[in-house]
Amino acid sequence: LLGCFDAQVRPLPRGEGDATTHESTLLHGVSQLTSGARHALVVFLGRARPAAPATELLDDTERLAEASALAGLMADEPFLERCGALLAGAAGPAAAAAKADRLREQYRGLVAAASQRRLGAERPELAVGVIVAALVEHYAAPHLRPTSVLKRRGAGEGEEGGDDASACWSLRALLSYAEETIGALPPPPTSDVT
Repeated sequence: LLGCFDAQVRPLPRGEGDATTHESTLLHGVSQLTSGARHALVVFLGRARPAAPATELLDDTERLAEASALAGLMADEPFLERCGALLAGAAGPAAAAAKADRLREQYRGLVAAASQRRLGAERPELAVGVIVAALVEHYAAPHLRPTSVLKRRGAGEGEEGGDDASACWSLRALLSYAEETIGALPPPPTSDVT
């Protein structure tokens, strides 16, 4: 089991048959299985909390900041190339390019869905921010906020910076969740920005 915390991907040691509990906000995954079988039992515990409309989660200024951060991440070609390589693992350059292209495709789908919702017709980026806020709330995953991803993003090869692995996996999760659930989310609220 791997967890992303303290700006690093860290192994979480455990033995065969051990159970692990963690907060739902912990970005986590497992290492690649090279032989045998892996069995997992996943249980979510907690209290149901009342659903809050996206308009209560972030104000329009914050939603615009999320949309702007996401647009900035998607415009950062060196970062997307590093993400492609991280997401592809050892599969090689062609797979890395395909992974980066997939992130771009998912982002274009999110922008198109935001445009179709006609929220803030004069400010289409606001609709992206509202959808991001709704996804973050829906999945109780503040680590998926693009402003958070932007802070964790690495500075590039040879430079001191953040944590590309954590940032890339969060970006991938956000865009995948958007692609999978955008049609199931409630319609966004109207904007308070004119």
